[in-house]
Amino acid sequence: MRWRSFYGERSIGFQVVSENNRRLLRLSYKAAGEPLEYDVELVTTPCNYGGVRYWFICPASRSGIPCRRRIAVLYATGPYFACRKCNDLAYQSQQEKRSHAFGIYGLFLRRSDQLDAMERKIRVKFWKGRPTKRYAKFLRKIGGLNNRFAQPILSGEARRKLEEKLK
Repeated sequence: MRWRSFYGERSIGFQVVSENNRRLLRLSYKAAGEPLEYDVELVTTPCNYGGVRYWFICPASRSGIPCRRRIAVLYATGPYFACRKCNDLAYQSQQEKRSHAFGIYGLFLRRSDQLDAMERKIRVKFWKGRPTKRYAKFLRKIGGLNNRFAQPILSGEARRKLEEKLK
C-alpha cells in the first residue's frame, strides 16, 4: 500500500499469515531508511448477529513487559506500530481543563443545561401547596448554582427568573 503524506511518499507491505494456530499480520516497511519487518497478532471475538470481529494485539512492550492489549487501531509515532497507551497518546478532550472553553461561564452553561433537563423530568412540582421532595432537591441545586456561578454572571432578566425559582 502506498500513500503521500507531509513526509513524502510512504509505503507498507502486509500479509496475513497463519502459524501454530495463530493469525498474524506481518508488516514490512522502512522507518528512517531502515527496513523493518515484524508480526502483529490478530484475534477474533464473536459478534451478536453472527460473524467475528478482528482485533490487533499490541506488539509493543514497556519497561520490558509486553503490552498485549486487544485494540482496534495501531498508531505509529516512532518506528513501530503500537496502541495509544504505548505511544503515550491522549484524546484532545482528555488534555483540556473542564473550564477551558469559556472559563467559569462554560461551567455555568453546562450546569444550567443539566438543571434544565432535570427540571423537565419533574412532572409534579407541588403537592398540597408544598414543593415535592424531587422539586425541593432541584431548588437546592439551583441555590448552589446561584451562589457559585450566577452572581458574577447573571444580570437583569436571567437573575430575576433565577430568584423567582428560589422563592
